[in-house]
Amino acid sequence: MNLQNAQQLCELCSVFKKLTFAPGKHETYEAILLWAKKQGEATLVDKLKGFSEKLDDLEADFNRMCIGPYRLTVPPYESVWFGTRVMNTRRTEVVRWFYAQAGLVSNSQFFNEPADYFGYELEFIGFLACASRELSLSGNNASSQESLDLANIFWSEHLGHWYEKYLDAVAADSAMEITQEWALVLRRRLSGLFNDIELKDMRTGLEEETVSPPQHLNKG
Repeated sequence: MNLQNAQQLCELCSVFKKLTFAPGKHETYEAILLWAKKQGEATLVDKLKGFSEKLDDLEADFNRMCIGPYRLTVPPYESVWFGTRVMNTRRTEVVRWFYAQAGLVSNSQFFNEPADYFGYELEFIGFLACASRELSLSGNNASSQESLDLANIFWSEHLGHWYEKYLDAVAADSAMEITQEWALVLRRRLSGLFNDIELKDMRTGLEEETVSPPQHLNKG
C-alpha cells in the first residue's frame, strides 16, 4: 500500500469494520450503503435493499458464525487459521505488540475479543492508513511514511496471511446475501490495495512477547 491508496484504505476499513462490531445496527448498513454508492459497487447496493427489515437476522447470522455463544463456524481470529482451532496463542500476543507500537492501548481489559480478532486487525490497518493520510496533509512526511510502513509490515506478517481464508469462509457460510457480498467486496478491495506487498513468515516482536494460555474455541 502506498500513500495514494491510504485514503481508500482508511474509508474502506472505517466502514467495513462496523459489521464485525455491530452486525445488528442500522448505522452499520447505512454506512456500507453510502460507501457502496460512492464507490460504484452496484451489487452490494442491490443486496442492501431493505436491510432495515433484516437487522435481527443479520445479527443472528453473524453471531452464529463469529461470536457465539455456541461453537463458531467461522472463527474470526488469526491464531485459529494456522493449524489448530485454538485462540489466544503467541500470535495473539504479537498482534498486541503491533498495536502498542502505534501507541494504542493493548491491555486485555479494554478488549471484548482477543487482539487478533478480524475486526481489530482491520481497524488497525485502517487507523494507520488514516493517520498516514492526515500526517501527509499536515506536512509530516516522515511520520506519514512510518505509519504506512507499519501497516504494510502488519499486512505482510499477519492480516495478509488469513483475510482471504476468513472472508471466503464468511461468504460461503453466511445465510445472508448482504453479509456474503460484504465479505466478497472487502476481500477484493483489500487484495487490490495490498497486491504489491509480499507476505513474510517472520513475526516482528515475537521475541519480546510471552505465551498466553491457549483457550479452545468452543464457547458453549
